Amino acid sequence: MPRPREIDDEQILTIARKLLIEKGLSVSTRAIASAAGVSEGVLFQRFKSKNGLIRAALRLPAVAPEALLGNAAGHVDPARAFEDVLVALFGAFRQSAHATLPRLAAGPAGRSVLEDPAGWAAFRTALETHLAAEQRRGRLRPTSVADLAFLLTSALQHAALVEVVAGPSPAVSELAVRRMARAVWVGVDPGDEQSSQPG
Repeated sequence: MPRPREIDDEQILTIARKLLIEKGLSVSTRAIASAAGVSEGVLFQRFKSKNGLIRAALRLPAVAPEALLGNAAGHVDPARAFEDVLVALFGAFRQSAHATLPRLAAGPAGRSVLEDPAGWAAFRTALETHLAAEQRRGRLRPTSVADLAFLLTSALQHAALVEVVAGPSPAVSELAVRRMARAVWVGVDPGDEQSSQPG
């Protein structure tokens, strides 16, 4: 009968994430195993290889961007819907920021190890689709939705990464994202009497 597991996979992955953020891809499986209090053999038994461990540790949360945006866009008030969509995206980026720092640090050499299966690009594409639909409904001023989606996702990704690096702060919070949404809304508000600024 096998010995019961003293540490589960998620605990190992949490430790691996922390070390990957601190030391990058050069962190050894020996260091990860030591920090987790297990042997290297346990890591290889559970994750098959160092690359398998890294992929598992840095896997982005499984979030369907379209569903996320659909849930956030339920308001009758287009300004409030715009705000809620950006807050929902920020929440998703916050969840995956821990996986992004090592990806950025890895540069071209680490790209084969750090494929991006969920992909932040999927969120930008979903936001672009959502904004185009809002524009067709007359709830958004005619503008380049591709440029707007790129600008917004870049700003939200940056804010999520800053939070991981610097720690939570009032400058990087849901309230700050809502203020940003209101500032951007001024430029995309279709200006009809049905839209109003959220209070």
